[in-house]
Amino acid sequence: ANAVVDTVVNLTTPTEEGQFFSLAVNSDGSYGVEEGLIFGYPVRSNGEDWEIVQGIELNDFAKEKFDVTHQELISEREAVQGILA
Repeated sequence: ANAVVDTVVNLTTPTEEGQFFSLAVNSDGSYGVEEGLIFGYPVRSNGEDWEIVQGIELNDFAKEKFDVTHQELISEREAVQGILA
């Protein structure tokens, strides 16, 4: 419940300059994630709309974790493809 409240507050309150929060959204292709995959991105809000923060440089450790998560989500999507119709 706290995560939902925090997310609503983050989305309805302008994000401070240089800050962002994490939000699982429908991918628009940012950071090499294929469009349509629900993925956790760095996001900021102006209090009415949100946007994915672009251009964050990932170090090797972060890239590795990003890639592992990306592949897990692709595998999970593929595992349920036959169920979704």
